[in-house]
Amino acid sequence: VYGAQEGGRRVVHFKADGSTVQTCDLLDGCHHNQPTDLIVDRAGRVWFTDPHNAVAPYGPPVYPFLEQGSVLRLERGAGSGWTLHRVTRDSQEPRALLLSADEKMLYVGEGNVEMGGQCDLRVYPVAADGAAGVGSVLYAFDPGERGIEGMCLDSAGDIIACGGWQTNGAGPFIYVFGGDGTLLESHPAPCDLPMRCAFGGAELATLYLTSGEGCLYLTGTTGRRGLSRV
Repeated sequence: VYGAQEGGRRVVHFKADGSTVQTCDLLDGCHHNQPTDLIVDRAGRVWFTDPHNAVAPYGPPVYPFLEQGSVLRLERGAGSGWTLHRVTRDSQEPRALLLSADEKMLYVGEGNVEMGGQCDLRVYPVAADGAAGVGSVLYAFDPGERGIEGMCLDSAGDIIACGGWQTNGAGPFIYVFGGDGTLLESHPAPCDLPMRCAFGGAELATLYLTSGEGCLYLTGTTGRRGLSRV
């Protein structure tokens, strides 16, 4: 199990005995920004978004931030160590990410509206070595609208995403996108500031949702199941 600690500016590995181990936080000798979301592929590589945040990290801000926010990838190096690689170069504030079922496409929720950014859903082709090709925008949100904060994949290959807020736009929503970015469904979220979503429970039939207010919600009535990557 791995966790993105936005406030602590690190990605940690949760060991079986309950202890945590920090992974590599240096990119070309500089410390990365504030990890928000991650996914582990079948090769054991950890992909994560590394944007800036309007809320400063906790503790003394010892290390400067990178100018660019991007998707980064952790890979096992020599021995048990990790190496860190930059994946996207056209992003500025990526907040959420997801790999397609065949792991040949990388979906990214780009933009932090609280920092004045434009929000959209992007896709990048991924080569076998993990290198990402040129990205394209699949869906653009209206100016001032809070974009995608969390995504998961269902068994049909559709993207379940959560985003939006009560401050501006249509409000907080759970979205369903096709793999080509077509908006298939939208459902009002039960909270402001939806943050992450994931399938779990028996047969991955329960959808879980977290909020920026610190709450956890669940529903078993979506008619969808999560994708098992095993």
